[in-house]
Amino acid sequence: MYNANGIAVRLDENRYKKLQIQGGAAPAFSEAVNEFEMKSNKPLVVLVFYPKRRLILIGRGDRRRRVVTAKHRVNIDNAVVLKKPLDETKIFNEIHPNPRTEIKYKLDNGDLLDTRFFQEIIEAIVRLRPELKDHIELLCTDPKIWLEKFTLKEKESLALQKETVSTSLQVSGIEHDEYSDWQPKDLISETSCYLDGLGQTRMREDSMIHADMSLVPGFDEVQNLRGSTSRVFHNRATKLTVTMANRLPLEEQTGADLIYYNETYHSFVMVQYKAMEKDKKGNEKFRFPEKQFEKEIMRMQELHNLISEPPLINKNSDKNNFRLNYNPFFFKFCPRDQLDPLDAKLVRGIYLPIEYWKYLENDPDHLGPRKGRSLTYENVGRYFSNTDFIILVSKAWVGTSREQSEQLKRWIQKIIKTGDSITFSVQQKNDEVLLKD
Repeated sequence: MYNANGIAVRLDENRYKKLQIQGGAAPAFSEAVNEFEMKSNKPLVVLVFYPKRRLILIGRGDRRRRVVTAKHRVNIDNAVVLKKPLDETKIFNEIHPNPRTEIKYKLDNGDLLDTRFFQEIIEAIVRLRPELKDHIELLCTDPKIWLEKFTLKEKESLALQKETVSTSLQVSGIEHDEYSDWQPKDLISETSCYLDGLGQTRMREDSMIHADMSLVPGFDEVQNLRGSTSRVFHNRATKLTVTMANRLPLEEQTGADLIYYNETYHSFVMVQYKAMEKDKKGNEKFRFPEKQFEKEIMRMQELHNLISEPPLINKNSDKNNFRLNYNPFFFKFCPRDQLDPLDAKLVRGIYLPIEYWKYLENDPDHLGPRKGRSLTYENVGRYFSNTDFIILVSKAWVGTSREQSEQLKRWIQKIIKTGDSITFSVQQKNDEVLLKD
């Protein structure tokens, strides 16, 4: 049974030509449709028709905000283009006469097809084009069902990777809900990562990515890792290239590292993500000292020592080189029970610069009755929230200077030798859109 809702989108000739839909995978795009209400959390499947009443594309839909009176915007992604368009009349001839008239009416008016009507039309399409069956079944499957196949550790690793992507999108100013179409169904290999679940629609040719990233210090080190995956996100002003690589299977990863580079300010920031546990009273805490964590702190300090001192001010100083703090290292401590790879929003958490952590690790407030230490929301004193951190990094108020950034190839080589997942995000101006304008 195809347990989903459906809706039809009809493209006029100009829109069809602009989308440049061809055989194989289709680009992600949005369309305005008649306002409708989703009465369940079932997946939404979109049937896209060419002006000559032929079915050309089937994809997953995601209803968004109202765009004009009585219209909603629907994002269409993970779509398959029919090798040969399917005539609408042939589809209706396969449908039982009783519901045929009502289904035709709903399709013509762009109304939502509930599960019963949707199943009728999808079964007709599959009978005519059996090669579409597997893809349609995937579109109709709730991602939560796929996620049940993963262990708790694998889910946590994916959720931490999701945090690195969501943070990158927020810092760059690209709306995260535009890209909340993640599907765990595609994560099938040992080196699979969160980006693989976004499907093929935002992939670019490696040669194009290398050309764009040729001047970014250390990018090749991550791009050349086995199993690395890249995706490109954008809005009208900004292009964000995200490359992710796993050196270990999800089950064996010790955390996640985000390396964020802002090309406008030539500034790097690195965030390491750690999960907080709940104690018997339900309080969230991160326990330390912890051997692996101590090693990572020492590594960060060694890496920071490799970087030259901040630039001196002189008559040729560039205002974009100013930082409140030139140390690029931060931690984010996230409550483990809130880590969900299906939730595109950022998890609340505690961002700390490494210098502040050096104060905390010896502070008596963190000492427990059995001489163990822990970090909690109550004893941390001060910390950066998601909003605080995004403001600081988006305009490079913190991070490396241009001169420091140019020395960071060795720094990145050391980072990728850990057991963490690596996310390398590069924010650039979206010159492709600017040229069109």
